Amino acid sequence: MNPCEASFISAGLFVSKGKWIHPRRKLDTDEIIFCVSGSFSIAIWTDNASESVIHTVQKNDVLLLPAGHEHAGTTESEKVSFYWVHFQKGADPYTLPDQMRVREPAQLIMLYRQLLHAANTSQYPPECADYFTRLIIIEIASAAGRDRSGRNLVRRMEEYIRMHRTAPVRIADMAEHFGYNRDYLTRLFRRFHSEGLKTYIDQARIRYMEELLSDNALTLTQVAAQAGFDDYKYFLKFFSHHMKMTPTEYRELYRNIHYNDH
Repeated sequence: MNPCEASFISAGLFVSKGKWIHPRRKLDTDEIIFCVSGSFSIAIWTDNASESVIHTVQKNDVLLLPAGHEHAGTTESEKVSFYWVHFQKGADPYTLPDQMRVREPAQLIMLYRQLLHAANTSQYPPECADYFTRLIIIEIASAAGRDRSGRNLVRRMEEYIRMHRTAPVRIADMAEHFGYNRDYLTRLFRRFHSEGLKTYIDQARIRYMEELLSDNALTLTQVAAQAGFDDYKYFLKFFSHHMKMTPTEYRELYRNIHYNDH
């Protein structure tokens, strides 16, 4: 892979004072914004000047403002701060996302600070600012790649859980299946879901039990067996704990909802 060839133009740390809205402008350089506090919305006009895409930028978001595209804030914001760097794109092998959330921002913050130090210290030659600009681009592109890889693994985990919902799914078994540490899988899953991995596994199993209970031809013993419970009493306890009602009560509720004509 060829090295990154971007050239530094300017950089800074913007901190809003009172209400603020991003000015409307079009530049001949690319800009990367990295939000460290607050949030703001900005519209970027596409190649078709009559159309725009609105981005809502929040803490730890990276936003690329491409050269030659007009952009402008859409609403006023308060307490916003972000690092920014303008650069001239070279024949770079790295593809930057239009917008992404940085999961581990410490490294990117450090690079921006090093860039500002190099750019504002007369003893450093201009090549130093180019160097840190390129590292910022590489870090964002690498984080985007890690994000895609992590999201793909989480999708595979979701499919594994769906395929094994007829039996107890242990995180240790998933770790062995995918070849990762169980703690890593748990942390990774939490990055892309509001609930934890164990909760997701239990909810997938509960949804399957609900499907089985909707079939009135099955006895509760058969439902328990098909859901992978060897112990019928544990099936009752598991379902009641998660649903706050017994399987019989759920089945009656289902029947009332779906078959009551009044």
